[in-house]
Amino acid sequence: MAAELDPARQATLYDAVQQLRPFWLTRSVRGRTGENTIAVYLDGQVIGNLSALRRLTVTSAQRILYMSPTEAQTRFGPRNGDRAAILIETERP
Repeated sequence: MAAELDPARQATLYDAVQQLRPFWLTRSVRGRTGENTIAVYLDGQVIGNLSALRRLTVTSAQRILYMSPTEAQTRFGPRNGDRAAILIETERP
């Protein structure tokens, strides 16, 4: 996804996801939708829900991935609950 990110067209990661992968934001989790149904991880650490994407700039991400609730629970364990996850990996020097 990094090649698709364009700082001139998308200011925040939320804007980028909304434009490039809108279905990530609208998937329901056990019949629920909304910001609290998705956890956001930055380099493996949870930083909040979808609102966290509004605080991050496009230039801060090297890669963005989506995980289903089952995949996220397998990777992050009970702390993820039954939420889907968006993983952001930053560029390493």
